[in-house]
Amino acid sequence: MIIEKYLRDCQDKRYNEAMKHPERTFVKRQINSFIEESKVIPIGCFIPVEFSRAYNDSDDNQS
Repeated sequence: MIIEKYLRDCQDKRYNEAMKHPERTFVKRQINSFIEESKVIPIGCFIPVEFSRAYNDSDDNQS
């Protein structure tokens, strides 16, 4: 799933940053995401920017 991949990539990025700084601690966690229900979202609803970026990043990688 695209969002799950994005979340794992963000976690890996933060983990690598923590490795550069020994005073920081980072606990890697298992990420499991799924869609419970899908429906049409009204135009006025808020969609987090991170989700939009995840889909934009995946489109660039598929080209």
